[in-house]
Amino acid sequence: MFRRVVGKNLSSWEDLDYTVPIGKTSQVSGFNFDDNCSEGSGKTTIFDTFSWVIWGMLPDGSKLDDFVRQGSRDEASGTVYL
Repeated sequence: MFRRVVGKNLSSWEDLDYTVPIGKTSQVSGFNFDDNCSEGSGKTTIFDTFSWVIWGMLPDGSKLDDFVRQGSRDEASGTVYL
């Protein structure tokens, strides 16, 4: 079971730190203030980071260049804690 995901400079996140609740069902929601909607707020990035760290690839064949924040190529990282 995955307990926590931490990332730096991934998609819309400069610093990502999400802890999975123990024994609970949870919902991930977000709001993008730039576009005034939930799209682009970074919800999917949480789960994409799990995939990238564990399997070395992104779901649905997305490119790593699109996953890393612009201008942060040398400083992107991710860690998954069990």
